[in-house]
Amino acid sequence: MKKTILASMVLCLSLAIAGCTDGQQQSLTSEEKTSNTAVSTETGIETSTVVFTESETSEQATPEPSNEATPEPSKETSVDAETIAEVDTGTHKVTIVIDTLERVEEAGWEYTSIAPRLIVDGKEATEINASLSAYIQEEYGLEWDGKYVDGWSTQLSSWGVKDNLVSLVIYAKYTSEDYSTREAFNFDLDTLTAMEDSEVTKCLGMTDQELFDKTAEIMKVFCAKREFNLEKSLALINYDKITPFVMEDGTPGVMASVVYPDDSQFAGSETMCMFNLTTME
Repeated sequence: MKKTILASMVLCLSLAIAGCTDGQQQSLTSEEKTSNTAVSTETGIETSTVVFTESETSEQATPEPSNEATPEPSKETSVDAETIAEVDTGTHKVTIVIDTLERVEEAGWEYTSIAPRLIVDGKEATEINASLSAYIQEEYGLEWDGKYVDGWSTQLSSWGVKDNLVSLVIYAKYTSEDYSTREAFNFDLDTLTAMEDSEVTKCLGMTDQELFDKTAEIMKVFCAKREFNLEKSLALINYDKITPFVMEDGTPGVMASVVYPDDSQFAGSETMCMFNLTTME
């Protein structure tokens, strides 16, 4: 998500928050779009048996057998919150919390929608968290109509903190197809606002051209191994299609679009892949 998109969402949410009575602000209490991938669970079906006494059977006809209805999916919202990281950068204390927005169980499979939440120097980054949660629900929503599950199962794939930069990477897996993607989000801990890609690149100690060159280098190796379309993928190396970010160990990473080959299930489509620019993997 680029800074311009997030800034617009933050503005709208800020106006909404300002309109709340008594100055109250709402907040959610809550890698492969831990892994956003479905997890198998056991589902028990509860049945009951009708027992007739000898006298009752003489007066009542034997009940007709009935087909048991398949249990419908169950859905929970904001079921839990988990703190996954607490980092002291020397200038800021950063806590990363994972909020579960929705959890749906269907036919022994579990699908979960999450949103990361930042707490900086003991205070919740309200505008960032609200806009990030809204964006995830808008772009990677998990839908349930009482019978079928559709949409995305999401998880936090990676996070990192360096100086005044915090990066969060979301992994999203589509529920009904074998398709997944990732997206990186970068925020300035000093201003609690989204950071432009070029600002992140500078913070990571690189120039724009160095970032593009390293991305092209790693793309050549990746596409050869995974049989993605190299020519079309290289053409997408620009800030509209790649996002730099900081990894958990403080080293630079990049999220880059790669294009599926023409003979694949998703021919011509793009997906975002995460690369480590230190190990070049």
